Parts: sequence; structure tokens; C-alpha cells
Amino acid sequence: MFEVWATLQHRGVAGLHVLTPGFSLREAGAVFAVCDVRQTGARRAPDRSKMLERISGHAGVGQRDFNMDLRLLYTLWPIVDGRKLRHRLLETWHFGSAMTRCMHRWMDAYIDWLNISSSHPGYRAFVFVGPPGSAKSTVVAGLATLPAAARHGIAPHACHMATHGDCRSLSAIEMFKAFAWQLAHSVPEIQNYLVHIEAAKVDKLTSPDAAFTLLIRGPISRLARDARVPPTGIIFCVDGLEEADSPGGLENPLLMCLREMFPTLPMFCRLVATVRPEPDCGHVVRSLRA
Repeated sequence: MFEVWATLQHRGVAGLHVLTPGFSLREAGAVFAVCDVRQTGARRAPDRSKMLERISGHAGVGQRDFNMDLRLLYTLWPIVDGRKLRHRLLETWHFGSAMTRCMHRWMDAYIDWLNISSSHPGYRAFVFVGPPGSAKSTVVAGLATLPAAARHGIAPHACHMATHGDCRSLSAIEMFKAFAWQLAHSVPEIQNYLVHIEAAKVDKLTSPDAAFTLLIRGPISRLARDARVPPTGIIFCVDGLEEADSPGGLENPLLMCLREMFPTLPMFCRLVATVRPEPDCGHVVRSLRA
């Protein structure tokens, strides 16, 4: 159990590989879903105490959060790769002052957007439009990897990075799974609504609309109904939205779902996206700003 926790902490979900000889992943998941790290044992009592202390963290909530991770991990198995975000940041070391200026410009515009009134026509969506190398993804990666103490009111609560050629990252259902996993960690008030979602229902999802209702709209609606919405609202982010374009830009499954489903969320939900300015990508910007 401690190895699973350490892997999730340092390598993220993408770095966790679990072998279950003789059991299917779903059968093993049913076991993890009822596990409580506080009830686990160790060969030596002092080792157990040290491991539980590390998992608990300074605030003492780490054990509870790890139990939640175990339940959601085998329900969603999300494509959330913290290493990819860190690599985006490391790539910027090859750029000089031009990249720094771009980053400052994007951040200034983003902060201005965060502070506009909810009556402003651009309140629901903010789009970074820029060519490759203009720091769009770097800003998103930087915001997504901010330390917990610096995230309040600035960082997106859920971030998805679309990558051309990566089928899972271009799937709307997988995007919603990744959003749900991150919301459980960034919006504590929504955890209770997510951990009780049945894994069997998630397994049977074939429709993006059904996935959105089960994993995003349903929990957020309950959050609003119970008046537990975070003061700063909830911010979703999609990086590289044009990456999901089919040849010629005739179809984009991620854009279609965001355009049709995101407006059904309450006003406290906002969207950030990055896109390139190429002519074929123009429809992405127009759709999000409509």
C-alpha cells in the first residue's frame, strides 16, 4: 500500500503499474475500493507507524485522501500524467527572454479574465491563441503544477492535455474521467459525490453525453444544490484543443462536447483552452467564444 501511495505522489497515475496475477483489474479494483490504509499492517510495528505518518502529511488528512484515491483509481483509471506537465515546464529552459515575455503576457491576460464580472460576455471561456513556442502550454503546465498553497483562485481545478496521435487523450470520455479525478483532489467538497459512483457504470460508458452527466454534471449539480460551491468557482482547462481535429478540421470530438455540454453547467464553471492560430483551427476559437 505504501508503494502505491509513493508512486501516486511522485509519478502520478500514469506511473502506476499494478500486476494482479489470477485476477482481472476490475476484480482487484473491487478489493482496493474497500481498503482502508488505516487498517493495514506491516511486519514491524515501527515501520507501520512511520509509513502512516508519511501518508498522513502535516494536515493529517493524507490517509483519508489516499483511501479516496484507491476508490477512484479503479473506478476511473484516468489519464493524468504529471510528468508530461513537468516536461512542458522543463522544455522552456531552451528559450530566452522572448518566451519569458510571452509567458508574462499570457499570465496578465489570464489574471484579468479571472477578475472580470460574471455579466461580462467573455466570463465563461478564455482562449490562449498563439503559434507553437509562444508559451501557451507552458503557462497551463505552470498553473497546473502550482504548489497547493499558491493554487487558490488561480490554478485550474482540472486540466486535460490533448496530444495528436494519443487516442486516449483525444477521447471525450477519457477527458471527463481525468476531469473527475482532478476535481476530487482540487475541490474537496465534491469528493463524496464522486467516490460513490459505481465502477460498473463507468465501465459501460460509450457515450460522451452519458459520461459528462455521470462524472461532471451530476456531481457539480449536487454540489450547487447543497450550496458547497468553492468561492472562486471551478475552472476547467484543455490544452492543445486543435490536436483533436480530424484532417481538414471537419470534426473535433473534444470541441463538440465542450461546445454542446459545457454551457449546461452552472455559471460558476469556467473554461480555459489553448489553440494555435492556423486557419484550420479558426473554428475552435469561434465555437468557444460563441
